[in-house]
Amino acid sequence: MTYLSRIWLNPLRTGAQALLNNPQRLHAAVLGGLSRQPITERVLWRVENAEATRGGSRSHRAEVLVLTESTPSWEHLVEQAGWIHADEPQIVVRDYQPLLDRLQTGREFRFRLRANTVSATRTPDKPSPAQRE
Repeated sequence: MTYLSRIWLNPLRTGAQALLNNPQRLHAAVLGGLSRQPITERVLWRVENAEATRGGSRSHRAEVLVLTESTPSWEHLVEQAGWIHADEPQIVVRDYQPLLDRLQTGREFRFRLRANTVSATRTPDKPSPAQRE
């Protein structure tokens, strides 16, 4: 089964700022929400900044969307970077299959991709000791 999670982060907290300003740190925090170690599944995640105007006041918060194969646990993210005692849920985890079931041939979707570029070469300019071997 596949799960889609939404985790709200409070960008005013230093823990959230550290995660939002460092993709590697956020990636590690996301992987820390999975109990099966070592992680062999493919985990997709992205950050959405939510700046909505509601009744004349601005609501600033960031949400992390995560797609996992195993059931995740995100309490550590809320403790470190969210609203710990908020009235509304800070974490929502849903089964992703109903959305997949609605996909049809010919439907078009738009998405943004941010990826780390990787380059593979047989002759690196500055080989590491392991590459020299």
